[in-house]
Amino acid sequence: MSTSESYILNRVQNPELLEIVYRSIGSRNQSKEELENETGMETESDGSGTLDLALEGLLLFGLIRRSDYEYETEPFAFDTGNWELDFQMTMLHNVAREAEPDDWGKQSALVLTYEYLLSRTQFFPGTSQELINRIDRWHQELGYEPRNNRGERQKLNPEKFNHWRNQAEYLGLIHPTKGRSSTYTVAPDPDLIAASVEAACEREGDGDGIETGAYVEWLEGNLLRVPLTTEREFTKPMARTLYHLAKSDRLAFVKHGDQERIGLCGVPVSKNDQIAKDANYLRVKS
Repeated sequence: MSTSESYILNRVQNPELLEIVYRSIGSRNQSKEELENETGMETESDGSGTLDLALEGLLLFGLIRRSDYEYETEPFAFDTGNWELDFQMTMLHNVAREAEPDDWGKQSALVLTYEYLLSRTQFFPGTSQELINRIDRWHQELGYEPRNNRGERQKLNPEKFNHWRNQAEYLGLIHPTKGRSSTYTVAPDPDLIAASVEAACEREGDGDGIETGAYVEWLEGNLLRVPLTTEREFTKPMARTLYHLAKSDRLAFVKHGDQERIGLCGVPVSKNDQIAKDANYLRVKS
């Protein structure tokens, strides 16, 4: 794991600015001066300007490359027909593909922190020091210990967790809970999950569908680390999003072959819900 590379939980405070700057670079504004004029963002000698931070964030997420004094965009990893969704999924993809247990990428906190929440809760207090400490200890247990250029461990703290919340909310992974101050709901956005199923079907399945277990494996290497319960079910946050997609007639859960069934935890399934009793296969509905 690199110690010289910056850390997204330190440097990316407002991910929406990354989208603005990426679009501007794609419109051939490739120098800092051109980007300043186009976006109205500023640069500072110490790298703390809004444009400095947005460019650094884009580099850390692998969305742009730098050549001399100019910047160029990297292509998206997905083509869903929705520009913003492609941008967000590529951000996740570029982190997930380096989140390997044998050698965690430095930016793995984005997906690991979400995995922790997916496995344990549907709601969480956004400013809880106790929760932050638990997540930080879990990172250490996994062997994920990002360090700065002095070799010091980048411990998760309230400021870093606040930046993580901003990133996760922008990416459609969490949402403020209505009627509950400073509380967030863990719920992956249905459009994100539907697009992920379609991509997995095209790349690993038969075009129209994919075995549920293969989909989980594909997700881990390409977008999100999605835990299963001891009963081999999707945990409640993921289960509810998948159930919503089935009820909306966007996905179907069917029995196909003899592969392992993976269920939906906490979801009451009826025969009218596009979910077969022993479903082991996800099919995209046209």
